[in-house]
Amino acid sequence: CSNSLQSHGKEFRRCSGCNVAPYCSKNCQSVAWNSEQFPHKNICKILQNIVAVAGTELLFPQSVCEHASYPYETRNLVVEKWQKGDVSLDILMEIEEWSTFRSSYVDSRYLRTECLPGFDDYDAKLDELSKGNSSLKRTRFFRFRFDVYSYVICVNF
Repeated sequence: CSNSLQSHGKEFRRCSGCNVAPYCSKNCQSVAWNSEQFPHKNICKILQNIVAVAGTELLFPQSVCEHASYPYETRNLVVEKWQKGDVSLDILMEIEEWSTFRSSYVDSRYLRTECLPGFDDYDAKLDELSKGNSSLKRTRFFRFRFDVYSYVICVNF
């Protein structure tokens, strides 16, 4: 659906099976579960299996990610862990296609929206953080429409 965190007004829930796919409502989850192109009932099982192989450590090697600019420096390590966990390229490609599909029907107006203040001195903190760094202009602080699909990385093999 085209709901965003801002338009929906509250945090999205996640699928209780895979804990990866976000949904704004039970109806949205139901529609995705039975989708023609990528029914979540199939994708969910794949995601559960990928996570079960070695949890998030399989997908995001934490000790490396803390010191590297994710994802480029860690991509090879992530792929290596996937391969060690017997996660086939076919399965990864299906997950990548699903991820792309989920993003493709979003109205481009909702892809990035300015952050709403989360606390009283929000504007002052943004100004302080961006001061002296011309690449961090105030208008460039955005929140993405979806939170990142935690376990899905689109990797070019």
